Amino acid sequence: MFKKTITRFGLLALAASAGSVMTLGIPSASADSTSFISSVAPMAQHDQAVHAVPASVSIAQAILESNWGNSTLAQNDKNYFGIKCATATDPGSGSTAIGCHAYPTTECTPTCHTVTAYFRVYAAIGDSFVDHGAFLRVNSRYANAFNDTNNPDQFVRDIAADGYATDPNYASSVISLMQTYNLYQYNTVARTSRIGVLQGGAVSVKEGALGAGWTPEYGGGVAKFVVDGDWIGVLTTGGQLLVKQGNLSAGWVPEMGNVKDFALAAGAGRVGVLRTDGTVAVKDGGLYGNWDEETGGVAELRLSGDWIGVVGTNGQASVKEGPLNAGWLPEIGGVADLQLDQAAGRVGVLRTDGTVAVKDGGLYGNWDEETNQVQQLQLTSY
Repeated sequence: MFKKTITRFGLLALAASAGSVMTLGIPSASADSTSFISSVAPMAQHDQAVHAVPASVSIAQAILESNWGNSTLAQNDKNYFGIKCATATDPGSGSTAIGCHAYPTTECTPTCHTVTAYFRVYAAIGDSFVDHGAFLRVNSRYANAFNDTNNPDQFVRDIAADGYATDPNYASSVISLMQTYNLYQYNTVARTSRIGVLQGGAVSVKEGALGAGWTPEYGGGVAKFVVDGDWIGVLTTGGQLLVKQGNLSAGWVPEMGNVKDFALAAGAGRVGVLRTDGTVAVKDGGLYGNWDEETGGVAELRLSGDWIGVVGTNGQASVKEGPLNAGWLPEIGGVADLQLDQAAGRVGVLRTDGTVAVKDGGLYGNWDEETNQVQQLQLTSY
């Protein structure tokens, strides 16, 4: 989640002239509506691949909230979703926004009225789409919606019910746009594939076809690397963690020193570190978010979506879900390895005696004994 004071109650895009607000209802299609949809669809599809927000939902929301890209907020600030800043000058932890801009807007709580609000400013339209997906993915209030990523209509109903917008007709308006323009066709995402290798302490990554060339990413002294979505993380032999996001040519963001191990959950906007002293810290809101101290006495760290799992030096596995300040749920003892698959709602453990147990139905599900004499355990879903 975006921590602290970030809110999202401005449902309405600003009208074309500054100082006015858009009236309630679905915006009329512009003459080049097909062109608008075609231009934003790749951005929505990329965001679906990274954050799992259905592309049809993002496109419909962009139409509704930017008035087909014609609102003042869209034209001046490339903000297509009406996401607000945390304060008058702070876009919010982890945001891709470059500033804030004050505008009058309409809110309904439930009576509709005009207020002055500060909205995020972006350097590019694509940054607005990425920020929108990250906002939904890492904000725990919308976690329920990500159980319905294969049902865009229900996804919209979920986020509306969880307080995304103050317009009581918001969900029906978005769904109407998806139906009218058959936006569901864009939910088949053309994914970008990456292969990463560690050779002689150096990391190289190739993108796209198997015959593509390798791009040198980090020149040497790497102990471990992770590729997750469009994030790449490297841990140097000196204990320094660096992460980059986006294009292979993007710059590295130094995250933390004295790191023993790390984990990435790009879709949830989280980075986790296990320090050399056995303490764990996790940051929310992307690479520029704030670190939250989690626990100590840890031998192993795992991240999956908004789940965080640790195995203590005493072999006790514990997991938490949702906000970083959520409480830990003790899972099982005598654990040599812990695996998480939030998408499937499963937790798996490999015990020190070689037996494996897996639970279904989330953190409060029931354990099922699987097999024994096991050397390695992996969980995945598709």
